[in-house]
Amino acid sequence: MTHRAPWECTFAKEEPSRCLPGKRPRTDREYVEILSLCILQAGLSWAGVRSSWPRYRRAFFAREFERIREEHGTFGRYLRTVKSDKEACAMLQERFRHVGPYTAEFYLHCVGHSVYGS
Repeated sequence: MTHRAPWECTFAKEEPSRCLPGKRPRTDREYVEILSLCILQAGLSWAGVRSSWPRYRRAFFAREFERIREEHGTFGRYLRTVKSDKEACAMLQERFRHVGPYTAEFYLHCVGHSVYGS
């Protein structure tokens, strides 16, 4: 059975063909929220993160997103400055301290990029 990332995913390393790329966020707030979710789920129980999501959402402080918005206007424009998903993964890892290779790939998948070839 297929589903759409990130909110319907139940396991990080599931068969990529079962997980459709997420929809492109319409606002910077949605970009921040999905990156926060991806970072937290990298080290915590997915069920625990989702059950406490309203508290995490209120607590996440996105200074780096604000800097990116000042530099590029929107986070979507920032992601469009790169030519490939591989380059976008490297850029996210460099810019955000808690983003590793898998989190960067999963995040791009969640915001509508086809990093898994789906």
